[in-house]
Amino acid sequence: MVGAFVDTQYVLDSYSADLDKAIFSIQSPLTQGYTYLRKNRKAKTVEKLFDELDSLTQVEKEELITELIAYLPKDSSMAEFERAKTELANLEKNVKINDLLKELKIKYERLKPKDQVEILKLSIYKTRPMLVALRDFISQNMMEAKDVESLMVIDQAVYVAGTLCDEILFAIEKNQKEKVESFNMFLFFLLLSLEAIRRRTVKPETLYDNIAFITSFVEKTREERSVEIKQSVFGVAGFA
Repeated sequence: MVGAFVDTQYVLDSYSADLDKAIFSIQSPLTQGYTYLRKNRKAKTVEKLFDELDSLTQVEKEELITELIAYLPKDSSMAEFERAKTELANLEKNVKINDLLKELKIKYERLKPKDQVEILKLSIYKTRPMLVALRDFISQNMMEAKDVESLMVIDQAVYVAGTLCDEILFAIEKNQKEKVESFNMFLFFLLLSLEAIRRRTVKPETLYDNIAFITSFVEKTREERSVEIKQSVFGVAGFA
């Protein structure tokens, strides 16, 4: 379906299942870790948990997403992002799913650091291709879409989400735990915002400030990295 009948709603609806999966993956990386754990003969302790996860109905999953959307940051500041992140740890409405998410978190945190890192990387590796495909789909429909401006905002948000995936992987390799947590938080809320737009809970234009704030944070991180590299090079060359 390409042409004037295409709009933002259609584009996001086409990737709704992928978005939901990515949201769960970034919030609870262990949801992507069963194959890894089984390969390393560590899956026995989480088998029951994954059976419960598989048994969730689509309605239950959608209810959880609805709860999560209620915790979206209300403005574009680090303090507000952190507040929303903290409050997410206290989901209470859906006891069954809340208990499952808590148990996933506990099991994940009990893994060895090496296993945690590998599973987190897996969650990013599985999310990144979806974002690339979504951008390609947007590009195919951009010129003749009914709401080009809204679609451009969505495209920019998806681009930034992909950038965050790259930054998470880089920070993991450099063992920058705080950066990993910050980028992961931004990625989660950005994906959740896209789902909220798909549900028409929020409007696309509400993403402008968040995109600008997150982009600024990424650029600042890259500038700091560039300075560190230059200092390192000069130090090796004997100019420090």
